[in-house]
Amino acid sequence: MGCVLYLQFNINNSREEDWTLSGRREAIAWISIEIIAQYLYIFSSMIYLFKISFRGMLGYNDEGKQDRYKYDAIEYYQFDLDWFAFLFIFLFLDVLCLYWSLSGIMYTNLTMSNVNSTALIVLCCTKLLQTLLMSDIRDSHKRVIQYSNWLWLIFAGVYLGIGIQHYIYVSTRVLCNHILVEAAIKMEITIFVLQFLIYFFNKNDVKM
Repeated sequence: MGCVLYLQFNINNSREEDWTLSGRREAIAWISIEIIAQYLYIFSSMIYLFKISFRGMLGYNDEGKQDRYKYDAIEYYQFDLDWFAFLFIFLFLDVLCLYWSLSGIMYTNLTMSNVNSTALIVLCCTKLLQTLLMSDIRDSHKRVIQYSNWLWLIFAGVYLGIGIQHYIYVSTRVLCNHILVEAAIKMEITIFVLQFLIYFFNKNDVKM
């Protein structure tokens, strides 16, 4: 955490022109993403635990509590927290990449025509939909939720389509900020594959 605070201090005290210099702006961007992801992981855990508590207050939790009292809440829901964090963190990082690409903070003289905004907007919407539909990996009895194969195929097709669309877009245009867009797309495809592998290898487990 000390390293995170040190990096955060240096970014907060960086010069404004550092954000527009080629090479330096990318370094600042990735360090910023690392720091933001750290805080988002903490925030995502707070949201998920609040959701569990709120659901219990409404009487929707029917899980057996004979084992839960033996553990700390974070330890008991660790697998669920990590799954939700995969969705929540990268949703906000996609939005952040879109904001950086279009706001002019890192790149000047941008218009909607020289940045692949379509890919980023579709990426953000897809991630938001996935977060809403697949925020839970286990039910109240700690059984992995069996999501429809069609749902996985639809999301896989959308992510693959975004990647193909961006490849065609880059090959036919001169972009000045395609690095962030490419990074966001590759990151989301990689995370989606990792999520599916986690789901596939654990879908028959009752407790983890």
